[in-house]
Amino acid sequence: MNIETGFYNNPLLKEVNGRRVIPTIISDIDGTINHEELPEGERLGSISHATEAFAPWTREGYSISLMSSRTLPEIQAYADQLSVNGYAIGEDGGIIALPSTMTEQNINKLHEAGIQTASFDGRNVVLTSATPVDTIAKIMREVEEESGKPIVSTVTSSAEEMQQAAGHHSLEMAQASMVRLASAYAVDVDEAQHALLQARMAEVGIRTLGGTYDKVIQFFGTTPDGKPADKSAALHMLDRIIAITQNVDGMLPIVCGNAKNDIPLWTMALKMGGKAVLIPKEDGTPYIAEEQIPDGVIRATKPAGEGIHEVLSQQVKPWLQSI
Repeated sequence: MNIETGFYNNPLLKEVNGRRVIPTIISDIDGTINHEELPEGERLGSISHATEAFAPWTREGYSISLMSSRTLPEIQAYADQLSVNGYAIGEDGGIIALPSTMTEQNINKLHEAGIQTASFDGRNVVLTSATPVDTIAKIMREVEEESGKPIVSTVTSSAEEMQQAAGHHSLEMAQASMVRLASAYAVDVDEAQHALLQARMAEVGIRTLGGTYDKVIQFFGTTPDGKPADKSAALHMLDRIIAITQNVDGMLPIVCGNAKNDIPLWTMALKMGGKAVLIPKEDGTPYIAEEQIPDGVIRATKPAGEGIHEVLSQQVKPWLQSI
């Protein structure tokens, strides 16, 4: 069934807390569907279990979307490999690419509701944030000068420099990682630079993500009302988009993640009456501290796609059937 029509007779439609909602699966990428401990160039090839996990859901007509701090071109590469065609939510929730199947009529409905779209990298997109790239570049150059060490970033460096510093196995992959509208990032950042960047960005209201362990730091802006542009903001916007374009009250989110930046996503999904899934490391332990895990999050016992299959088949499926 076309996921944009026929929802009044759609067998997937559920009524939860008086709302007519569409169950929608949304998954993070790194450490959730791929094996994050692998070098960057090998991660895309580690998602066979996730492909198997999502396949039966796709056949039944469920929409499967990917949400990541990666760029839209990077996310699309994963979507193609997984054979899923839902929404692509990139740059940690800062940009939402609409499905290629969305009609012009439904895009006009979004405009009428005050949700503006733009064309980016060949896709119709909705931006949830504005990121001051010039300010980020200026701060980076100041930190470079103070630390005496160059910073390789998406706003100050070439694709060739990014490929070498980040370990991308091709120039095309490096270029894809730099196609950004709502964020920026730097690689090969030492501990002193990381601390300086984090402090300086905080002074001007720019959110940072990343730890000194992987020498990567990312930078994100805010929503139009001044709130952090994170995955929860994207989930809220996605709920509005689905309500408007599919003539329902919204979605019933089933979200999978693994890291600190997924905490807002889990929290919002649970608030909306959905399910939140934590995918662990290879040894079964969480990527984040126990006390950071929200109450109500389902914890997989297996890593990556195996964990997704475990929870979707054993817990989410029976739950949906019971509604």
